[in-house]
Amino acid sequence: MKPQQIAIVKPDSGVIGGFERVVQRVARWLRSQGHVVRVLTVRTDTAPDVAFGLVPTRALERAAPEYITHMTQLAAFRRLDLRDADVVISTQPPSQAVRHDRHIALFYHHDRIFYDLEELMISSGSVDDPELHRELSALVREADAPGLAGVSQFLVPSQTVRERLRKFNRVQRVLPFYAGLGHAPIALDVASGSAPTGTSGSGASGSSGEPAENGRRHVLCVSRHEFPKRTELFVAAAHQLPEVPAICVGTGNRLSFVQRIDRHLDRGATIAAEELWCREPAGRLPLPGRPGSGRVLFLTHTTGRELDELYATALCVVAPAYDEDYGLTAIEAMSAGTPLVVCDDGGSLAELVKETGAGLVVPPEHVAIGDAVRRLSYDRVLSARLGDYGRAAVQHRFTWPRAFDQLQSALGRVTLSG
Repeated sequence: MKPQQIAIVKPDSGVIGGFERVVQRVARWLRSQGHVVRVLTVRTDTAPDVAFGLVPTRALERAAPEYITHMTQLAAFRRLDLRDADVVISTQPPSQAVRHDRHIALFYHHDRIFYDLEELMISSGSVDDPELHRELSALVREADAPGLAGVSQFLVPSQTVRERLRKFNRVQRVLPFYAGLGHAPIALDVASGSAPTGTSGSGASGSSGEPAENGRRHVLCVSRHEFPKRTELFVAAAHQLPEVPAICVGTGNRLSFVQRIDRHLDRGATIAAEELWCREPAGRLPLPGRPGSGRVLFLTHTTGRELDELYATALCVVAPAYDEDYGLTAIEAMSAGTPLVVCDDGGSLAELVKETGAGLVVPPEHVAIGDAVRRLSYDRVLSARLGDYGRAAVQHRFTWPRAFDQLQSALGRVTLSG
């Protein structure tokens, strides 16, 4: 294929997370193939704009800031002049609104609160006006439709995302794109800093356990503390496992809420699984009484090398997220030969474990998660076998050469179709 002018368009939130690293790797590979690549961004904190002839009122801005942000960005992407590009690659929503005859969408998800998470946002109490949220969701989907219909080829990371495109947009132009691992695993929204190298896995309360014979010491969760990542379920499961040190790596808007749950449960309290995570965190979940000291060690800053060590010395990695799109955390764990514990409503996480045999799939309940961790802790033959399955899957399926072959295929298709 002859060199081309390729524009990559994406929203810019100021955060370098797993997807941003994927985009960086894609851009480097395209340049290595002789293509001229430009990365064009639209800030997510852009002031509210006149979108589709409507000036947002202050009341609407207060009631639905995500809607205003989405529509403002969508209008900005529509205005981009990309006529000098031979091919355009869109990324996170709503960058699919760009207009171009040769348009590849590296598509991991919709703006989910207006799509597959619409009703969950309502049932969790995360929106104050359910009917307004449903109305705005319909407007977002209507506004997104022309851009999504104009995509020449979608690249998706999982069957879960493929099914969402079919359900909401009747899209059939889909190819797989399974991002691989680089020299070191990709950290998910974990800021650079320091964590104790060779961490023993002691919880915040100072509890500790004897290192396993194979050097695996703790149960690990690597995740943003956001809805619905469900790190609350991991914390509650840790309180079912006093003999296993628990470490949680990541930051996010719900971090302080999750830490409050950890301290509250340390007093011997119990909270139903759905109450733990399916609640808006602004004080709606009562945590009465004097808090305990907590059982989980929360690390909000870690280097890549330290994170690699945490993966390599974990009994297992718990990835409790609801209906996940892809799950780079799971692939990082698999590359370390560490078994996974995921929930049966975990979307691509459950899909990944069922396809590869790299872990255990359990109901979305902290007791079930705790039972699975305990099983892996005591049955080291099972644990080693699941870890081997995961490592083999990463080596054969989730590699950058294979991902770039998939991207090359998409480029060939849109070039021929143009």
